[in-house]
Amino acid sequence: MRGLDARTRRALLLGFAAALALGPAGTSCSCDQSRGGQFIPCDDTTPCPAGAGLTCERGKCVSADGGVFTCDVLLPGCPCEAADPRQIVCSLPQEVTGSCRTPLSTCLEGRYAECTLIADATCDHVSVDQGVIELTPDNSDNVKKGVDGDIILDPDVLQQSFGYLWIANTGENTVSKIDVDTGQEVARYASVRDSAASGLVPVPMGGFNGTGSSTNCGNCPSRTAIDFHGDAFVANRAFGKQGSVTKYANDAADCVDRNGDGIIQTSTDQNGDGTIDPNDPAEFLAESDECILWTVTAGAADGVPRALAIDAGGPDGENGNLWVGLFNEQKVIKLSGNTGAAILEGGQPVEVALSKGGHVVHPYGAAIDSAQHVWLTDINGAWLARVDSLARALVDLYEIPANGSKGSHGYGIAVDVQQRIWLGGWSAQDIKAYLPGTAEWKVGPDVGDNTRGIAIDAGGDVWFAKTGGAIGRVSGDDVVANGRAAQVTTYDIPDLTPPLPQGIGTTIGVGIDRNGACWVVSRNDGLARGAATRVRSAADIQSFPTGKNPYTYSDFTGYGLLTVVRPQGWFRVPIEGCPSADAKTIWQMLTWIESEPPGTSIRLKVRVADTLADLANATWYGPWDTSPVDLQAAGVPPTRYLEVEVDLASANPDVSPGFGGFDVAFDACAVGPG
Repeated sequence: MRGLDARTRRALLLGFAAALALGPAGTSCSCDQSRGGQFIPCDDTTPCPAGAGLTCERGKCVSADGGVFTCDVLLPGCPCEAADPRQIVCSLPQEVTGSCRTPLSTCLEGRYAECTLIADATCDHVSVDQGVIELTPDNSDNVKKGVDGDIILDPDVLQQSFGYLWIANTGENTVSKIDVDTGQEVARYASVRDSAASGLVPVPMGGFNGTGSSTNCGNCPSRTAIDFHGDAFVANRAFGKQGSVTKYANDAADCVDRNGDGIIQTSTDQNGDGTIDPNDPAEFLAESDECILWTVTAGAADGVPRALAIDAGGPDGENGNLWVGLFNEQKVIKLSGNTGAAILEGGQPVEVALSKGGHVVHPYGAAIDSAQHVWLTDINGAWLARVDSLARALVDLYEIPANGSKGSHGYGIAVDVQQRIWLGGWSAQDIKAYLPGTAEWKVGPDVGDNTRGIAIDAGGDVWFAKTGGAIGRVSGDDVVANGRAAQVTTYDIPDLTPPLPQGIGTTIGVGIDRNGACWVVSRNDGLARGAATRVRSAADIQSFPTGKNPYTYSDFTGYGLLTVVRPQGWFRVPIEGCPSADAKTIWQMLTWIESEPPGTSIRLKVRVADTLADLANATWYGPWDTSPVDLQAAGVPPTRYLEVEVDLASANPDVSPGFGGFDVAFDACAVGPG
């Protein structure tokens, strides 16, 4: 609207607002049921505006309900006189949200003509505020318009309540689904499906007959994780073979009727004894179970997918995407939570090497914080890795302090609501916390046994597995304040109820359920059944049977996801620079308006292309968390189109950042370099 006088600018804005408010783009005026005042004239040679749903009656354009469309606000189709603006802003659908083309209607022969996009040759920036951004399921997720108009997080995803443990039974190559309220096993699934097609170890009826050792465990399922929909994933390590990741539907409505008989064939406890018999085809269906959604290979042969964590989701998986640590390849990859396909950036799979300064991390365990950083431990060394999942880059490696002569290792990992990173110490026989805000380590007490899995409850207590058959609990704040002098409470784990196999040992995993109870998983080496033990209090501890050799210590309840990986919302806005098809827009500066209360963040990134279709596979630049951003310095090349993605996150479920809009400046529209 450059070069227009104040009166014309006001008329343009009023016309644009009215067009948005009153319906079909560029075709209607305000409706006056009294049939008085100005009106849109019509006759046999001058019909009512096309597409408006109006008919000509006695020289006036009338709606279906009899309303006469008047022209108190000037819009296409309305009469115009010499004193009226020559052009008015109108409403016309565009493929982009912002551009150098303005939808205008011109006064011709006493009437405003149809709405037309008019290019502004002097245009040197495009501004997009929250008022013109339309949020749809295709261009956004987990965001909404706030009461003040800003775009904010919509935390409805947190209302999902998870009621199951998902435990990988390594020796059997199965996954048990256990009800947290009753302790009963409600289903058991093969750790893979379509094994023949993918070159994986098959899982027969009865399960794989392995010992759980790395030389005889087949697909060797281990870490499990749960997404925001309650669906589960398992990583299959497959030492010396092809590793994989499998997804399971939590709800039968999401299972796939592959044989088309109208019935979902899936594992259930047919006799109601609280456990699944893998030798009973009525209870265990091996790889033909229709609630096993898919299996995808992960990494190269002997890549050993171990670490597994779910992020807050995004365009490729609204319920969370997977970050899979490949132990032998010393890297982490990103897979779609929807399909299992590798997430691509610039046409290449997202993968981040975990090496820096001559040090390397073999990813063993993983957890994600509210800022969408992936933290990974390494049992072989004394380093903790931090990956920025949005920037798809290694942030740094952090050296883990030793516990005297016992050295330093990382095993289980968890993040608390204060975004402190907690580690089980394995042979260091302690627990530790890394505080990213101050770059400090806090070393807890030596507990006299190898510490493995770790989890944090709602009260801030840290629970950790002691491999000999016990579970410890210590206040996280106590460790931070008093270090090795923090007070530890230990609970011994009871045997399974006879006649089930007796003997608890090789205790590995820890998780918190939706009721606040702590669960600990024991492998029970040498026995036919493992155990999942629920600790409600010192007087209420009960062990329940699982499959053979359960080896799970990741977030197998989903509690960590719901309490720490707060909702991350996003939306995308495409804009057009210079409108000429043979012009290249030289992108210069990105600025935006935001509000970031403590514990929240907003980050922007951009991608560019010469066609809207090509944007989908273009390379992202960013993300950036501080405005303004010099796009030339960032290496953004000249193109015709640019798409902005805005990512919102919060560490506090009751507080959201707010986004008000952005502006992209560029060189004036002339033909630029290709």
